[in-house]
This record gives sequence, structure tokens and C-alpha cells, in this order.
Amino acid sequence: MLEVSNVKLPLDAGLPDGEALVRAAAAAALGVAARDVAEVRVLKRSVDARKKRDVHFVATLGVELVDAAAEDRAAAAASARDGAGAVAGTHVKRHEPYEPLDVPSCAGSSRAAAE
Repeated sequence: MLEVSNVKLPLDAGLPDGEALVRAAAAAALGVAARDVAEVRVLKRSVDARKKRDVHFVATLGVELVDAAAEDRAAAAASARDGAGAVAGTHVKRHEPYEPLDVPSCAGSSRAAAE
């Protein structure tokens, strides 16, 4: 899976039937056809309302392409552009899933021994 960040989406992309808009934006950012996109997940989304006449979402998308070779080509093309996507302002990298931190147990702490 590839992670595409800083993708500009219209507000209509937030509607229940807005998946086609998200898929098209992901394909454009990767420089591939929309039919080559197997799955798109919105990993993060925020509203950019700095300009009154241009309110839109800015999103980070997790994109899976139809085959692994296409993902490798898209990642290599982005790497050749120093991580930049095909659309100005976007960034592409391989997605690294979140792993929670391992917090050690405090049951055997020195505080209990001092009491």
C-alpha cells in the first residue's frame, strides 16, 4: 500500500457517494489511471478553510493498486522526484501501519519496594 499525503479533495468527497472523487484524486496524484486503483482508504482528513472561496479537504490516503508491480513503479517514480507525487504538492511513500508502543508494566517498580 502507498501513502499519498497532502491530497486536495472537494467537499463533495465527504459525502457517502464521494468515493469516486477520492479514487480519481488518488489516481491523479500517483499518475495512474483510476481503473488501476484497487482500494482507497482515507487515513487522515482535515478541512482547509483559509480562503473563503476555496474551502476543501486535505487528506492523506492509503492506496492499493491492482498489482504489486504498478505499486513498485509508482513508488519508484515518486522516489525519482524526491517523494513528490504526480500532482504538485502531494507526497508519496510506502505506507507503514501504525504499531502501538510497548509500555512495560509498572507492577514491579521501586516505589512499591520503598513502601
